[in-house]
Amino acid sequence: MPSVIRVKDWYTQSFQDLMEFPGPEKYGMKRDAIDGGRGVRYFIPDGSGDVPPEAADYNKEFVKCIENIKKRHDPTTTTI
Repeated sequence: MPSVIRVKDWYTQSFQDLMEFPGPEKYGMKRDAIDGGRGVRYFIPDGSGDVPPEAADYNKEFVKCIENIKKRHDPTTTTI
């Protein structure tokens, strides 16, 4: 079934995209500045409302990655 193989390839590509997404160090931040020990891949403000520009850039790129993955998977149901 070619459609199942196509969808499997989408999932493989999405997993690869997430695994290859650059760490916060590329944006001039330490990893603990991103997850604060919580194990997340995006910056969560500490409640002060201040988001460092590096964190904003990092989040922006992470959101783009997630949006691209969503676009890739949008036709999954109709493809199967």
